[in-house]
Amino acid sequence: MSQEGILDIRAPSRSQSEGIDDDMDRLRLENERLLDENRLLQSQLKCGVWEPMNYKVPSQYWQAHGFNRTYGSAMEDFQDRTNNLVSRLRRDELGHDDDIIVYFGRDGVALRPNAAAYDDLLLPLWQELARGMVHWSATHPDKSLPDVVLDSIELHPRASRIINRGMEKAKATCLHLMNIQVPCTYADFFPEQLKDNEHLTRLGLFDMPLTAGDLRCLDGLISSRAVEGDSPNIGRLDELVLAQSIVGCNEEEINTLLGLARRVSNLSLVNNSIPPRAFHRIANFLATNPDGLLGLIIFDDRLAAGLIKMIARSLRTNTNLRHLHLKGRGATKEGREALLRSVFDIQSLDSCHASNHSCNVFEGKMFGGILPENNSSDVTKVNRATKIFTMLVLSSKEGLFDFSKFDRVPCELYPNLIDLAGSCAQDTSGLTDIYAELTGKRRGPRHVMWDSLGNKRQLNCYYE
Repeated sequence: MSQEGILDIRAPSRSQSEGIDDDMDRLRLENERLLDENRLLQSQLKCGVWEPMNYKVPSQYWQAHGFNRTYGSAMEDFQDRTNNLVSRLRRDELGHDDDIIVYFGRDGVALRPNAAAYDDLLLPLWQELARGMVHWSATHPDKSLPDVVLDSIELHPRASRIINRGMEKAKATCLHLMNIQVPCTYADFFPEQLKDNEHLTRLGLFDMPLTAGDLRCLDGLISSRAVEGDSPNIGRLDELVLAQSIVGCNEEEINTLLGLARRVSNLSLVNNSIPPRAFHRIANFLATNPDGLLGLIIFDDRLAAGLIKMIARSLRTNTNLRHLHLKGRGATKEGREALLRSVFDIQSLDSCHASNHSCNVFEGKMFGGILPENNSSDVTKVNRATKIFTMLVLSSKEGLFDFSKFDRVPCELYPNLIDLAGSCAQDTSGLTDIYAELTGKRRGPRHVMWDSLGNKRQLNCYYE
């Protein structure tokens, strides 16, 4: 072991211990004073006269409690960043796209433990953060509080309650928890974050391994947020992100996961340890056309071609899903083609009509790049009409349209087709790319011509 390493773990000298004890006594007195003045500070906050304080527990304190010098220094950095964040909240110095990010760590340094340790002496710091959020919200009544991100922090119930109350008063709408460590189970921790904050609509859990009991608790809390009323979506979460948080998935956990999918508008499953049978269940679930689930993101290396084909088939009967984003190393060219045909089947006009016209499907960068734009309009009939006319134009060898595909269309309905072309004013380059890919052709003059017509497509139909 190096001399520096030995110094890191060596017990402090008598004079150092006495100095640390003095600092601890001073901090305890300061903590008691802040707790006594909490009610006064809250009233001052309403009057707009609260000023943040740069409260910090020194590095020596953490070393005296068994942490090495590097960790103690990282704890000081953590407190400095948080104090600076509070000052920015107080002085309205957050940028337009800035989030409220509280994190512990050092770039390129592996810290042990890898989260900011809990101590009662840090409670004033959490109180300052809560006041900062409430103050920002009070001075910006027409804006939502920026997203709150807590990263690599050990949160005990007392600190969690302080932060949650601040978020509740500030009407926070988004909370992302990353590598949050708790002295109990997450099932005991989640109620603080979800039960009382009725304004919270987006929740992200990252690197927080959840047990079956944790998932059940999360499902129950989200379910309990639903309020009986005229709208079935009252109390729903707009977004739930589970990233590196699901470790294995038995039948009970799969059922709970599908229950969560019924209770949120957008579900993201990113880099979890989900077995293939769970994806089979998800595909079957999508085929039932569940109400309320508008978006689904799955990033998982276990997402193989066969599973992607199953998900693609489920889109044939799903008219509620609006966004689907898939990414996985196991995908193949066949899986990509299945996704393309699910949204734009060019085999015939009937198969094109039977395609999914409501879900915009995205795909990770693989096998030819990201999936071209497909159902870009929020209006289903516009997407359907645009695909039909794109197919008629690009399959034609002479003239604008391929009239051979009109063999079952009565002539008296041709004016209706011309009127329908008026709804194809949106960008068609994505659909053109899909048609070219599925037919094995390269872009040619006809492709460029069709994409360039824009809102003149209906006029060109008259001359045809």
